[in-house]
Amino acid sequence: MKALSVRRAAINIPTPVRRGGPERGWFLRNSAWDDVMWIFAPTSLLEEEHPHWIRWDFTLSSRRRFTDPRYAPLLESARQLLSLLRTRSMQSGLAQRSSTVAKYFLHLRGLVRWMDGEGFCRFSDLDSAALLRYQGAITRRKTNAGARVAPITVQQHLCLLVAMHQFRDQIDDGLLVDPCPGQSAFAFVGVRRRDRLKWPYTPDVIAVPLIQGAIELLDQCAIDILRAREIYATAMAEAQRAGRGLDAPLCGRDG
Repeated sequence: MKALSVRRAAINIPTPVRRGGPERGWFLRNSAWDDVMWIFAPTSLLEEEHPHWIRWDFTLSSRRRFTDPRYAPLLESARQLLSLLRTRSMQSGLAQRSSTVAKYFLHLRGLVRWMDGEGFCRFSDLDSAALLRYQGAITRRKTNAGARVAPITVQQHLCLLVAMHQFRDQIDDGLLVDPCPGQSAFAFVGVRRRDRLKWPYTPDVIAVPLIQGAIELLDQCAIDILRAREIYATAMAEAQRAGRGLDAPLCGRDG
């Protein structure tokens, strides 16, 4: 079953997020959909001991908590949105790391707090004027050093709104207006191309054979790879209990 769940996450099987979906909390560990705390199932070996988690009972400007019954519909839609963001990226369509979703949650929490202060009860109530006011509120924020936040920070907040609009038909309460009409979030807030986070580019002539080889390797050796991972994790845990460091597996009994 463990191997099946890992493979499920890897190939990004769509997960129902509407109420009653039996598998909509598949990405959680030691927590459930309706829990106050969500503990994300690790998406890398480094997260095994320190998984990412979020709490839905954060306080609002009204001094109420987001888990109060009056916010139940908005809370459910917020959970649905994060579930979709964990299941697939807006750009690639692949599943995203739990650390990425935890960052989205911080922006979502800020949006909900702003909405509460402005008297909005639904994401769908946000019109173009409201979104511009929200963007202005973000832009006026100050860093710890007292400087205005960078445009890239504003863009990250807008990416959440873009997702809320893109997934509007898949959640109970989505954003009806496009927060960046006719352009990307980068262009909308004036982030220059040279300031964007750039990833190394692999030419197609190299990338395609690599991807095809990786797919063939997983198809033929997935079970062996998962078993090797479990053996490694068990060996590391035993070494740590014995008080040995990260180089323990490289040492012999007399090393």
